[in-house]
Amino acid sequence: MLQVTCLTQSPFWREGAGMWARVREMIRCLAAHSTLRVVMAAPLAQCPSPGSLNAIGDFELLAPDPAEVPDHAALLRWTRAALAKAECEVCWFDKTELSPLLALAPSGARRVVDTHDILSERWLSYSAFGVGGVAPLSKQEEQRVLAHYDRVICIQKEDQALVSQWLGAERVLLAPHATSRHQQTLREKASAITFIASKWTTNVDGIRWFLDAVWPQIVRPGLTLNLYGWICDAVAPWHAQRPVPGLQLHGHVPDLAAAYAQADILINPVRAGAGLKIKTVEALAHGLPLVTTSEGARGLRDLDGRALWVADSATQFATALQRLLASSAARRALGAAAFAYAQTHFTPETCFAEIADWLARGAPAAAARLNPEVAAGR
Repeated sequence: MLQVTCLTQSPFWREGAGMWARVREMIRCLAAHSTLRVVMAAPLAQCPSPGSLNAIGDFELLAPDPAEVPDHAALLRWTRAALAKAECEVCWFDKTELSPLLALAPSGARRVVDTHDILSERWLSYSAFGVGGVAPLSKQEEQRVLAHYDRVICIQKEDQALVSQWLGAERVLLAPHATSRHQQTLREKASAITFIASKWTTNVDGIRWFLDAVWPQIVRPGLTLNLYGWICDAVAPWHAQRPVPGLQLHGHVPDLAAAYAQADILINPVRAGAGLKIKTVEALAHGLPLVTTSEGARGLRDLDGRALWVADSATQFATALQRLLASSAARRALGAAAFAYAQTHFTPETCFAEIADWLARGAPAAAARLNPEVAAGR
C-alpha cells in the first residue's frame, strides 16, 4: 500500500466539533487504504489515549512535546523534520488553511488537500451576515492556492463543480462526509426540540437568531429546547441575564446517543457558512426530522420537502416546527426519508470511493502543479 502522511492541527480523536469529525473519518479512510502516519502540526495540551486512536484505525501519530515547540519557528522546524522522517508518497493536508505549510512537504510527494468548504464562499457568506472568524479571500486567490495540489478533495458536488472549473475535473475528487447511522424511534407526542453544536461563530449566530426570532413564536408549556455541546458556553451568559422559557442547556457530553434518543425534532438554524454541515449529515443519519436553513442544507438542498425541511425566515421556521409538532405522521415520514438517504449516501464505501480508487491506482500525480514555494509566500 502507498505511504501517506496526513498533516493536521485538529484533535480528531475528540468529539464536539464537525471539523474534527470530518478529519477523523478521513483518517479512518486513509488508514484503511494506505500505510498512514499522522503528523500533528500543533502542540498537544493532552495526549490521546491509545484506545481512542485504535478505535479510528491502524496508523502512527507523530506529535511534538510542547517543550519542543516553544514558538512558531520551532514548530515549523519540528514539522519539517517529522514530514521528512515519514518518507511519504502522498502528503495529505487536512484543510486548505494549512496551505502555508506546503513547502514543508517532502520533495516528490503528491500533495492532496481536503477542502471542507470553499474559503472564499465562506468569507462572502460570513460578511453578508456580519459574522467574523475567517480571513478575507477572493476566488482568484483561492484558485491559486489550490493549484499547488495534485488533487483537491471536495465535500459536496457544488464545490466539486466550482473547483473543477478552476483546475480541471481530473484534479478534483468528491468525498462527502461519512458517518455512522442509528435510526431513532420517534415518539407519538413531540415535546423536545434539539440543537447539537459547538460554539463556532456561525452556530452562535444561528442560535441567537433562533432564540430571538423563532422560539418566541412556538414556545409553550411542556415544550423544551435542548442544547448540547459547547454552544451552551456561549448561550449560558444570555440565559443567565434573561432566562429563556423552556431552554435547557446540557453542555458538552462525551456520548451524544442519549441526546439523539431524547430528541423529537432537530434544528440547524445556521445562516452563514459554506461546504457541507456535518450536524445536518448526522441529523439525517439518526433518522430524525430536521428543520434547517438554506445554508444548513447546502449541498443537500434537493432534499427539501423529502428528507429535511428548509426554512429561512423566522416565520417559515416557526411554521415548519409547528407542523412537525402537531403531526407524528409528518415526523415519521421525514425521519424515515432522512435515514433512507443516509443509508445510501453517507456510508464510507459511498463517500470515499473516489479516494480509495485514486490510492489503489498509485495516486497518479497531476499533469501540472504550481511550485509549493509560491504557496508558502517564499
